[in-house]
Amino acid sequence: MLPKTAKPVWWDAVTVNGDPVSDPGEESLPASSVDEKAEKALLAWVDEGPISAALQDALRNGKGLDQTVESKEWTRDPETGEYSEQVKLSANLGELAEGLRHAISQGELTQDAELWRGIAFWPEDADELFPVGGVVSDPGFMSVAMSPDHAEAMVGVRIADDRRAGQPWLVRVLAPAGTHVAPGAAAVSELILAEHTKMRVISREPPGEDEYKPGLIVVELVD
Repeated sequence: MLPKTAKPVWWDAVTVNGDPVSDPGEESLPASSVDEKAEKALLAWVDEGPISAALQDALRNGKGLDQTVESKEWTRDPETGEYSEQVKLSANLGELAEGLRHAISQGELTQDAELWRGIAFWPEDADELFPVGGVVSDPGFMSVAMSPDHAEAMVGVRIADDRRAGQPWLVRVLAPAGTHVAPGAAAVSELILAEHTKMRVISREPPGEDEYKPGLIVVELVD
C-alpha cells in the first residue's frame, strides 16, 4: 500500500542497530553504530567511485564478483618531489557486496519516508524502464537521497559528463517505516537500499521542454 504519511526525512529518521543516526557534520559518513565490517564496506562505497562502479556492473551483469578491484591516487615523494600512481584501496567485489548487505541489515527507517533518486534516460525508453502500474527493480544496490536537490544535482553531474546519457528524471521513492537502509555519503544525504529492491510505478511525468527540467516518476517500495 502507498504510505499515506510519507514525508521528507533527515538523518534522525534512520536508526542503526536501534540507535539514531547523527548529523554527520563534515564527515564522509554520518555517525552511527555500524560495526567495523559494515563501516569498511560503506567507506569503500562512498569514497572509492571506481570500486563501487565495478561492483554495480558486476551485479547487473551477473558475473565478476570474484574480481579484486583497485582504486589509485597520485602521491608525491617528499624526498624526490616526484609524483607516482599508487594503490589507494584494493577490494574484492564479493566481499564488498557482503559488507554492504550486512550494513543494510543493521539500519532501518523509523517512519514512512519520501526518498529521491536522480537518473538519466531518453523519454522514448520510459515505457520499457518505468511502465506505470508495473513493478521494476535493479540488480545493483540502490542509492537514494533524502533531498530532491541532492538527487537532481547528482543526475546533473552525470549528464554534464555524458550528454548521451539522456534527459534528467527524478524518482520520488515512497518507502514504508521499517525499510532496511544503510547511511551512505553524508554530503548528498545518501541512503543505500538492497539489491533487487522492487518498486511499483505509480505515475510518470515527462521532462519539460527546457532540457534541464527533470521528469518525475513516483514509485512505492513493495515486497
